[in-house]
Amino acid sequence: MEYRNDGVLEKGKENMKKNLLLILILALASIAFAGGTPQTVCPITGGKIDKEQYVDVKGYRIYVCCKGCIDVIKADPKKVIKKMKADGIELEKTPKPDAKTGATKKWFKRTPK
Repeated sequence: MEYRNDGVLEKGKENMKKNLLLILILALASIAFAGGTPQTVCPITGGKIDKEQYVDVKGYRIYVCCKGCIDVIKADPKKVIKKMKADGIELEKTPKPDAKTGATKKWFKRTPK
């Protein structure tokens, strides 16, 4: 039995290579841009975080449930950060300070209701 090779097989291989390359690129892009989950629990107690209670360490802002947890994080920030990253928590970067005031947060005046 004879098979004709009129280029169809070669074109199929070429298309297959292009498709595999595209799949690989998309897979790598999804890994590179995939973020973790936002922080919702205190890394020390596991309780709900209070957005007013946080500590800035090693370039990250870590929210806690209470002031007592801040000292625990300050004692070994690398350990806490490593655990949070391993748990898939997306750590918030410490905000850059304002050049004029040095403040890291912009405060707005509240108007009475």
